[in-house]
Amino acid sequence: IYRLFSTLLSNGAGIILISSYLPEVYELADTLHVFRRGKLVATHGFRTADHEDILSQALAEKQEKPGGQK
Repeated sequence: IYRLFSTLLSNGAGIILISSYLPEVYELADTLHVFRRGKLVATHGFRTADHEDILSQALAEKQEKPGGQK
């Protein structure tokens, strides 16, 4: 499927990818939109948000960082 995405993108197509698997999203997306309960809550450019930011926006809660920090 990733080769197909690459071919489509190189031919100028746009792809809407809906995924909760963040490594896949980081690899493929140039723009990331975060939705919560059907509403858009954040938009990020290519690799401008980290994993914790996206999860906290999607879940509406602060994620604990390594070492117990929030």
